[in-house]
Amino acid sequence: MVRSIRHILCCLILFGVSIAVVVAGELQGDASPKGGAASVRVVLPHATSLNEIARQIYPNDRVARDAYRTAVARLNPGIFATLKNAGSLPLTAGTVLHIPSGDPLPEGASVENGKTGSSAGSESTDRLGLVAKAAAQRGIHTCLKRIDQLSAFVTQGEPAGVFIFNTAQEADRRIVSTSMEVADQQKVRYASSTFAPYADDACGGVYEEVNWWPGSCSNVAVTIFPQFGSAGKLLHDIQMLDGGATVRVFLMPAGDGCISIKKEAVF
Repeated sequence: MVRSIRHILCCLILFGVSIAVVVAGELQGDASPKGGAASVRVVLPHATSLNEIARQIYPNDRVARDAYRTAVARLNPGIFATLKNAGSLPLTAGTVLHIPSGDPLPEGASVENGKTGSSAGSESTDRLGLVAKAAAQRGIHTCLKRIDQLSAFVTQGEPAGVFIFNTAQEADRRIVSTSMEVADQQKVRYASSTFAPYADDACGGVYEEVNWWPGSCSNVAVTIFPQFGSAGKLLHDIQMLDGGATVRVFLMPAGDGCISIKKEAVF
């Protein structure tokens, strides 16, 4: 698939609800740390990788780790040619990275000559992904970081077509929801997410990833989700897998295959 297709934004009105449409294109966007992007230049003290750095900074938050890797890769296009598998790229001692100023520094890293991007409190959306930027154009502000975090997680740098559902009235105080088709050479992938602002400018979110797999759901459980334990059945036919307090996978028979629905809440 050609990954240079431009995003096209348009708006539809459906039963009084504004829908922003992002036609399939490259979610990576302009990765250069310019235009007021809030970043800090740091020097790595030893050989490492984005995977190791993310695990050190966010040891108990997998979604935050994935969002961090994506953000750093976007800020350093000269080092990471693509978002895919950026986390495993070896980084040598002395490597200079732009790091999002709102995140902790890698262990032992030093700020290069005190150089930073714009202040951490900047409201600039320049370093956000295109899904979050589209949401910002629809009047969303409080949930932008969460939208960017989960959108980066479910797309993993692949092109995606996205519908954004939100109301035009008091947009920043209402829920916002997205539906995505994520490009995948192996299969069709669908993902949805919903976000809600609450007190103290915080935002909670829930995402679902939907995939079809050949074979029985029992086989999918052990081959695709081996780290998830069995959690019984939802009622009669849909199997549940336990991924922790806020994560579940639902497996539903579908013809000669199985549909998996992975759902996670992020508070």
